[in-house]
Amino acid sequence: MGTDILERLTDEMQQVVKLAKDAARSLHHEYLGPEHLLMGLVRIGEGEGGSFNMLGLLNLSYGEVDEALNWYVNPGPRYVQPCILHLTTRARKVFAHAVQRADRFGHDRVESEDLLYALAMPQTESPAYHLLQRLGVTPETIE
Repeated sequence: MGTDILERLTDEMQQVVKLAKDAARSLHHEYLGPEHLLMGLVRIGEGEGGSFNMLGLLNLSYGEVDEALNWYVNPGPRYVQPCILHLTTRARKVFAHAVQRADRFGHDRVESEDLLYALAMPQTESPAYHLLQRLGVTPETIE
């Protein structure tokens, strides 16, 4: 991930990225995709994070989303050596959409709501997008 994006992430979003990387490694994946970013959002906890306030408003629980994610995302076939996880093209699109949303609202930093919004956009065509669609989460429900 480019340093320009990292500089724009809130502290919560930096934690989301760390948890997304942990999720990717625990699944034996050598990449960081939108599905891992959604897992990071989910795993940040039901506490005070904006993404979870949003999921609560959408009548979705942490357990519901986490269970569905674990069903959607298959583990890799082998142990992955500690390495730098590269963003997939879809994950890059997600971050680009999240930055655009933050800019549209005049925010200097990208927040968890921006990431959730970007993950729900059809242009990403990722497992995260399909799962959010199945759960009824669309960009319109997030706005």
